[in-house]
Amino acid sequence: MAASQSFVPTEVSALSQKQAVRLASLVIVAAVAAFLLLYRLDVYPEPWYDEGSHLHVAKNYALNGIYADYSSEGIRYYGPAVGVGPTVMLPVAALFNLFEVSIPLARLAIVVYGFV
Repeated sequence: MAASQSFVPTEVSALSQKQAVRLASLVIVAAVAAFLLLYRLDVYPEPWYDEGSHLHVAKNYALNGIYADYSSEGIRYYGPAVGVGPTVMLPVAALFNLFEVSIPLARLAIVVYGFV
């Protein structure tokens, strides 16, 4: 076999080149998305009332083990802040339990959902 001949058929190398372009495109899109989702995560946007009320439930679950909101009226198991649901509250509460209670940490859990 001559030195100029390839052992890889041209169909396979063309397919591999397409896969490489797709992979590079995916990596670029993921890097841009990560930058946009993580840039100034701790200060922008400023915390809003609803973000605080929802994180109140996650904080209560992480610190006290009660999946409910609490106020001056006591524990509210079915308050409006609980309506976000466990798919958001439980990962945030787990991060609060492992590390500390903070808004950037809670937002980081939501960034993961941005990639899903």
